[in-house]
Amino acid sequence: MNVIGHKIIELCEEIDMKQVTLAKAIGVTKPTMSRYVSGETIPNAYVLSKIADILKTSTDYLIGRTNIRTPIGVNENKYWKNLDSKENDYISHYRKLSDENKGKLSERMIVLLETQEKSTAIKMD
Repeated sequence: MNVIGHKIIELCEEIDMKQVTLAKAIGVTKPTMSRYVSGETIPNAYVLSKIADILKTSTDYLIGRTNIRTPIGVNENKYWKNLDSKENDYISHYRKLSDENKGKLSERMIVLLETQEKSTAIKMD
């Protein structure tokens, strides 16, 4: 499997989108999408940009030029700019969690932050 195919599969799985749905959204047939995923055919620049738009990523990510999934300008918030690949992985994993587990993770993060703050305060004394 090629880089583009691997990325398409990965991103579709993350948002629970079937390849046939992606194919319809970009205006190609299911067999054409299968050829993109298998690497038999490489999508042209126009089709690649449509895939990137629908999967909310960049063409550079799809072709393997960067590990940063979020395209420039999508998230203008200062906390979302220039995430490294590990941070992108955390977000990807978070999006796969159930609402219940997202709540548990949020509670755990708060406890960790409070513990860290207390530890830092003790060291400064």
